[in-house]
Amino acid sequence: MTMPDPDELDPSGELSAQIAAQQREYGTYVANQPIPAGNVLAYNVGHQVPISNVVRHGYFLAGLVDLVEGAEHDPEVAARQVPHAPEPASPSAEPVPGLTVDRAEPGGAPPIDEEERI
Repeated sequence: MTMPDPDELDPSGELSAQIAAQQREYGTYVANQPIPAGNVLAYNVGHQVPISNVVRHGYFLAGLVDLVEGAEHDPEVAARQVPHAPEPASPSAEPVPGLTVDRAEPGGAPPIDEEERI
């Protein structure tokens, strides 16, 4: 089965413009290392990274993404990026504050009774 030409479906060319915009958004940058979003993997090596996230999170300035071969780099990407780009997480990174419970603090969770846990 052959796919119809997008211009046949939408003679105004709006569909073709939207397709081109999506191809540019997702076809310009790829992750060159695992990129976390908090404690979750957002992009793995080789995953396409949308331009909007490259700009919003400073991935280009931090060296976390590479330009796809044949794609054109938007010169405003670096200018529009957040000045304090996130650092890539390293395996020996300290625990993230707020994700552990200090059981010695007042108001913290009660200590776990090892016998009850088993």
